Amino acid sequence: MKKNYFMLVCLVLFMAVNAAAQSLSVADLFGDYKFTADVEFASENYRNSYESTLLSESDVAIEADGQYAGRIIGFAGSKQKLNIRAIDGNTIEMTNFNNPQLWNNLYMANEKAEHPNGVHENGNWVSYPYNTEYYEYNPETKVITVPTFTVVTVSGQSVTVIATYRNAKLTYVGGESEKPETPSFDWAGTYTFNGTPNTMDGSEFPSTFEVVIKYVEATEYLEAGYVVTNFMGNDVTNLNYDGGIRLTVEGDGKKAALANGNVHSLGGGFFLKLFDVNATETPIAVTLNEDGSLAMANFSVVSGEYGKSEGNTMVGWYENVTLVKAGAGGGSDTAEFSWVGQHTVKAGIVESYDGKEYPSEFIMTIVERDGKLLVTEFMGNDVNSINNGGIPFAVAEDGMSAEMTAGTLVGGAYPEYLKMYDMNATASPIAFTLNSDGSVKIANFFVKNLNYETGKETAAVYYQDLVIPAAGGSEPEAPEFDWLGTWEVTAGSMHSYDGKEYAGKFYMTIIENGAELYITQFLSNDVNAINYGGIPFAVAADGMSAEMTAGKLAGGVYPSFLKLYDMNGTTSPVRFTANADGTITIADFLIKNLDYTTNEEEYAVFYQNLVATKCPTGIDNVTVEDSAVKGIFDMQGRKVGQIAAPGLYIVNGKKVLVK
Repeated sequence: MKKNYFMLVCLVLFMAVNAAAQSLSVADLFGDYKFTADVEFASENYRNSYESTLLSESDVAIEADGQYAGRIIGFAGSKQKLNIRAIDGNTIEMTNFNNPQLWNNLYMANEKAEHPNGVHENGNWVSYPYNTEYYEYNPETKVITVPTFTVVTVSGQSVTVIATYRNAKLTYVGGESEKPETPSFDWAGTYTFNGTPNTMDGSEFPSTFEVVIKYVEATEYLEAGYVVTNFMGNDVTNLNYDGGIRLTVEGDGKKAALANGNVHSLGGGFFLKLFDVNATETPIAVTLNEDGSLAMANFSVVSGEYGKSEGNTMVGWYENVTLVKAGAGGGSDTAEFSWVGQHTVKAGIVESYDGKEYPSEFIMTIVERDGKLLVTEFMGNDVNSINNGGIPFAVAEDGMSAEMTAGTLVGGAYPEYLKMYDMNATASPIAFTLNSDGSVKIANFFVKNLNYETGKETAAVYYQDLVIPAAGGSEPEAPEFDWLGTWEVTAGSMHSYDGKEYAGKFYMTIIENGAELYITQFLSNDVNAINYGGIPFAVAADGMSAEMTAGKLAGGVYPSFLKLYDMNGTTSPVRFTANADGTITIADFLIKNLDYTTNEEEYAVFYQNLVATKCPTGIDNVTVEDSAVKGIFDMQGRKVGQIAAPGLYIVNGKKVLVK
């Protein structure tokens, strides 16, 4: 009986706890709290310097936030907010700990004082061990328990502990406000600006232009939040410290304040700058209207020197300003724009660092494969094979912006390549923004020369002011492509690892067996028998690309064989791409020597930049030559001094039958 009674009590308690957990929301936390903790400073010097900043007791408010589910203000005397992502049961998910503005260049770190920006590898922060933390809420006592944490200074990859907080908690003291609904409006997006310009110096200001607002995650130096990246027809990301002009959204999500910022470079350290209507540094009010448009307070445009407020000269102002978001009422007419296809890219500035010439206008081709978009042509180069299928290209949900993966190859051949980076020479994605007139703005990007053998990178070229004109994409018609037949394959380059010579031209045959396709000849070798029917070859649904199975034998006889791998030496398929001129581009691939008796493998040859041209009449139409021709290879790809016996050979790149 006792056992049953105990189980009944547990069940009742379990149901009660679950009911409380399920009913909780972040809004239930809103109100005033008292923060308390035991603070242990690492030294007396730190205590004397920071005791008035790092508080053991402080007044705290938990309230709604324009971007997150909620925010905590005044935590341990901090000057910036901690963000509440969500609440699950009684567990509160928190973020924004690695914000250096919490206490004037002091960071929060975990109990072990690990670097708040994570692990540093190859010049980048690759993980964030203290980017998310979990607080526990007791709904009966209304106490929020905070795990032990440290406050540290950061210098590069070094961390110095200033103080350790233990037994930290937030105790509810009252003042709970009404529970406002979490705002659903997303301020990020592309807007059409409409306003009345007035100028004082005779210059002309546009009355309509694109305004782009983006949300940026926190970095070591910057707080997370919204920034304006395009204004008055200019990309303002590199003109302002925050990567744009900071837009601070208030707690109700319906009002925001746009900071002053630079909107156009005049050269020599002088800029056109955005100020409030009185030409002061007071933020400019922005209000969300019921129809989803934004109303912007009157503002002025001044000219002045970077970083200086004195000496600014007012040159004009705007009034009657509204911003209409693309897709909202009266918004952009670019909904039918297709990112897939061929686009002409024009660059305003091409700044070469290595003395070479680079194109200021080139074709960019975007294709769709297996539900993903890939860039296969860029800067006039085929970037399909050298990136194992292309460069990833991701379009935002609203279709109005996209990102191209950086840190990728955009040209070259082994061992010299061109490698693309963002405008700051980092691997952050390259932003693409669709304008209402159908044109596309491309963020500035940087290209380096990469020597693949040494790993050394040097500056090549800096592209600026890039645009895809309003003509938009033009998807080329893709006629039915016939993969079957014998193809002459030419390699742009080869790298031999074993000291042997390999043919720069060889033959490949694709056949159909039942409903399946197979490669039965490769590297001019019969790969039918040694692969029990050939190497599987699969054509994509669009008919314009295909994949050859890797990890298969590409020649040889027992016990020594040639074995086929992808460009990275793995068994990922080797991609084939059909070209408009009827040729095939074949992705780079690696061949290894396989000793079948020991299963040991050694690098043989690396093939790059391969193009296949179909032979008009197949392999039976071959010519007869005598044995005096130089550059002779047998069907295993081995160079021979002369033809000593009848058979099939490769002579000067041609298949020859000697009788």
